[in-house]
Amino acid sequence: MAQPQRGPQSHVEDFLEWLRKNQAYSRSDPDTEARRRAFVPICEAKKYLEADDGEKLEDILDELFPNDQQPDSKTLLDKYVAVFCILLKIGHGPAISILIRKELHDHKLLFDPTHQPEGFPQDATDTNFYHNFCEEQRVFHAPDFENQMDKEFDAKRILPIVDKKQIATGGSAFLYEIRIHPAYNKLLSDGYSFAVTVRKPSILQLWLGSLTFKRTPATLSAIHSLSRHIEHQKRPHITRVKQTPFGN
Repeated sequence: MAQPQRGPQSHVEDFLEWLRKNQAYSRSDPDTEARRRAFVPICEAKKYLEADDGEKLEDILDELFPNDQQPDSKTLLDKYVAVFCILLKIGHGPAISILIRKELHDHKLLFDPTHQPEGFPQDATDTNFYHNFCEEQRVFHAPDFENQMDKEFDAKRILPIVDKKQIATGGSAFLYEIRIHPAYNKLLSDGYSFAVTVRKPSILQLWLGSLTFKRTPATLSAIHSLSRHIEHQKRPHITRVKQTPFGN
């Protein structure tokens, strides 16, 4: 018997399906090679919404606001693409008009899960609205890797390291060649950088594209063992990224 035909898929559903199919996967977990966490390169999501002279975004807004005044599409594309994606993902797309009005834009992410920003919308039918927003926001807010950055991220932060290959070991550390997703790679490199992962304790510490490494008690012996490999990597900058233990 023939299967019944499905009705046309909505523009919101089209976009959510595109987001699912265009996820990248982080491989920054120091404890396992298998663990991968999905993230969406927000610049690619913006390109999707801008396609056909912005018609894709307009179709979504027409669907979300059939009778109400829509938010300005240029303003949304300039500063609110990530928060818009998050809202659509958790089923609260129309709330984008409130976030724009209250200026809760992408540059203010990540929101603190323990402190709801003033002006964040309420929904009496969904008491988990803000919680779900905070859980989803990391997928759409991977950090840029920049020259001479020195930052520390918590274990839940998704880092845009999409490939890594172990090339040496020493002491309690491992030396990897890694690739940062090009949308987030602001380093002076050709797409590949070098990283040291310290596993005792289980902390991911990356010194990317380095000529020398910052010495610490946890890595001094490892650095000594790996120095002959590091000296061959000609990079004019040092970048340090630290991620606190997974599972904490």
